Amino acid sequence: MSNSSPAGWYPDQQVPGQQRYWDGVQWTSHTAPDRQPIPPSGAVASAGASVPVVGGRRHLTTPQRVSAVSMIVVALAAFMPWASIFGISKAGIEGDGVITLILAIIGAAVLSFSTGLIGRPRSAGRASQIVLLVLAGLVALVGLLDMSGVAAIGLYLTFFGGVAWLVGAIWQLTHGKGSSAPGLD
Repeated sequence: MSNSSPAGWYPDQQVPGQQRYWDGVQWTSHTAPDRQPIPPSGAVASAGASVPVVGGRRHLTTPQRVSAVSMIVVALAAFMPWASIFGISKAGIEGDGVITLILAIIGAAVLSFSTGLIGRPRSAGRASQIVLLVLAGLVALVGLLDMSGVAAIGLYLTFFGGVAWLVGAIWQLTHGKGSSAPGLD
């Protein structure tokens, strides 16, 4: 089985007449009868980047979830101390935290609209995936460049959140390049 098979519904090789959802990394517990309903118009799979629809609800792929959680961490970290010395702290929003907060908000909007979590369902195109990759790289770079001997928890969370977001974005960008259906392990 190839780990780069696109996320989607595939015949369950252990239960005839049933389909099981492959999230691009592993088989999930989501199953459906062989006749899986066709997703609403616009939800065409593109390199495994579309939002799976299960039971009428939309779900992000694993790499998209990694990126989404990382964006939340980066946004929250902007309000935390970024520098602290002798008991005096400076919050991220008093400096470069404003930049990372804006980047996280833009990233969340791009992810939400490109996957159809907001608006009509659609697949995330390469352009939106590259935008998310660039935004993640910028957040990680800001965190790295601001690191110093007085760095505090907010700056560490920003840097590590940016790196995790970068990993999720790279994973999503390279996700689903294989064309064969995955097999059950």
